[in-house]
Amino acid sequence: MEVGETGRTEQLQGLRLIRFEEIYERAAKRQLSRSEAAEILGMPERTFRRWRGRFEADGAEGLYGRRLDFHAYAQWLAERRLAEQKKSRDNI
Repeated sequence: MEVGETGRTEQLQGLRLIRFEEIYERAAKRQLSRSEAAEILGMPERTFRRWRGRFEADGAEGLYGRRLDFHAYAQWLAERRLAEQKKSRDNI
């Protein structure tokens, strides 16, 4: 990986997130269909549905490029699962 490549990747990820949020809002208001939204974003409709689900569940953090920082993501996921398990036990 070249010097500065990570910064560029993060910048591009940020731009994708901003663009996704704009298109997501239009689709949520039914100004666009899922297929139209996916086409504008240059992705398959299935990918748009997955991103939409992650965005609705976790906000912008759900769309963060997980491969950019795998260890941080793995730690976050483990903590989330533990919290869910604790919540389930507390509700019993």
